[in-house]
Amino acid sequence: MLNNREHRSVSLADQIFERLERDILVGTYERGEILTELRLSEILGVSRTPVREAMRRLEQEHIIKATPKGSMVVGISPADIEAIYEMRMRIEGLAARYAAKNASEEELSALKEILDLQSFYIEKKDPERIMDCDSKFHKMVYESTGSVPLCDTLTELH
Repeated sequence: MLNNREHRSVSLADQIFERLERDILVGTYERGEILTELRLSEILGVSRTPVREAMRRLEQEHIIKATPKGSMVVGISPADIEAIYEMRMRIEGLAARYAAKNASEEELSALKEILDLQSFYIEKKDPERIMDCDSKFHKMVYESTGSVPLCDTLTELH
């Protein structure tokens, strides 16, 4: 069964999506590998319905591709990663400017806390928690911009 450390109020399908996305990106499931709802539901210890929903989202994100035998892992190519980072670098500069103008003292304090926590996990060599802190930091910067379109675009790219 999936571990929900933070007791987030996130649907099971969302949790499965995040887990599968991460597993694909780190190579647990390799490019070209066929994934089926049945196999994943057995591995994850959940019913097929949330797996189906998660796989639909993975397909929309172009991380997997439907085939007659199941869903094939496409993953993200080095060229895709390069393009994503190029876009993020350009747009995050704008987001940082907006956040610097609009962030409240509470948001700035929370950002500092996240960075301190990330430093702690770097010392502990805990890559999963380092990535979690990174995601939280960026999400908070995006939300601090005060711009819904900017926040939505960067959240999708992140």
